Amino acid sequence: MAFTFRGFGAMHYGQCDFRSDGSYVTTLWFVCAYLPVLPIHSKRTRATGKVKYYSMHPKMTYAVLEKTKPHLKQVASVYGWFGLELVIFITATFQHSWWIALPGVLLVGLPFLLRKRAIDRVKAASLRREMGFSPEISEYK
Repeated sequence: MAFTFRGFGAMHYGQCDFRSDGSYVTTLWFVCAYLPVLPIHSKRTRATGKVKYYSMHPKMTYAVLEKTKPHLKQVASVYGWFGLELVIFITATFQHSWWIALPGVLLVGLPFLLRKRAIDRVKAASLRREMGFSPEISEYK
């Protein structure tokens, strides 16, 4: 179970390997100041659609389908993304120029765009499979 207190504890970062049933792989991280330090484990989860209310904040519940060792591709991408953002922030701070931080601001949305693209690909492949076609689009010249 992920829990943080003032930025220290455990958090889930990353989503990859989407399937047509709506499940994906996420990794539980040990975090310091919300920055991922060490991956603990990965698990395949799926939203159950049920919402629980803890005080004023609704929380979606998830079903854990499988628990595995850390997913190396996802660990590398999370380290890479956070590392790049950290380097841009530190460079902008030392150079005293907010223009240098502009690429970092633009990169904040990159994981969301990539996630949406991956989900759309899985949905399209599932739809092609249901229609009786090959799950992959092949281009003929």
